[in-house]
Amino acid sequence: MKQIKIVYTAGYVHDELVAFRLIVYENLVDSAKDLVLAIKAIGADCVEEINRTYAAQILEYKVGSDPSFRLAAGIADAIDSLWKDPIIATHVISSRKYGGSLR
Repeated sequence: MKQIKIVYTAGYVHDELVAFRLIVYENLVDSAKDLVLAIKAIGADCVEEINRTYAAQILEYKVGSDPSFRLAAGIADAIDSLWKDPIIATHVISSRKYGGSLR
């Protein structure tokens, strides 16, 4: 339905976009948390020292429920840095190669 609304109407009104923002933030943070937990589950750790600190920050981060909530720049930077850590590339690539998951 979302695609139909975009293609066949004028798209979403501002209030709808604001509501979706929180969902996107939650999905982003939840996925980052899953990534951190998966790394720990396989007994690995981030290669870059700063990403170990970021991993802890990500696990503690909570997305607010207020429609005016904005994702903190620091958490966005932490997620970006974590994703670029060599441990992620190593395990994500090898898990895809063998049809498995990071866990």
